[in-house]
Amino acid sequence: MRRLAVAHSGVTDDTIGVYVSAAKPIFSCENPTPRGYISCCSPSSPGLEGSDEQLWDSARETRQYIATATNSPADQDIGALKLIRDFQKYFTGLLGGKRQSAFLLTNLGVVEGTSGDRDLTAKATLSKLFFANMPSMYDGPLLLAMATVKGGDMTLCLGSERGVISEDHVNIIRNNLEHRLRSIANE
Repeated sequence: MRRLAVAHSGVTDDTIGVYVSAAKPIFSCENPTPRGYISCCSPSSPGLEGSDEQLWDSARETRQYIATATNSPADQDIGALKLIRDFQKYFTGLLGGKRQSAFLLTNLGVVEGTSGDRDLTAKATLSKLFFANMPSMYDGPLLLAMATVKGGDMTLCLGSERGVISEDHVNIIRNNLEHRLRSIANE
């Protein structure tokens, strides 16, 4: 993706745009749930009908995990933000200023979704994945989010900030992007 961005927008190898802080709970649909995992079983999972309380327990456990993990900036998977001394001052300083970019490209990458055999007895499978996010007031007003399930289709979600870019302009960008991707696919 970097080579495409570099060729068309003046992005250099020095450019970074990682403003992310993440808490990553790990889920499992196995019964019993392995140690260190949070159950993602639902009442519709085979053999677990009527276990609504287990689902709510998992939701509470996830909430507690995220609250604990984000209580401090220490030991978080963060990008460039760890180099900033005062988060609030940095982000409020961006308000009302000129945008630093016209668009944001984010790529979830390739996700292992299934072994390819579409085995319905498997614990979980994905055949398609959508990754969407909306632009924020300090990022570019356009966001292109990409994701692919291994061996499957690449999906793109184009988001825009309402009132900043006209719907007609967004449609032109979408149509142009679709045309270019189809021509690449046909090569």
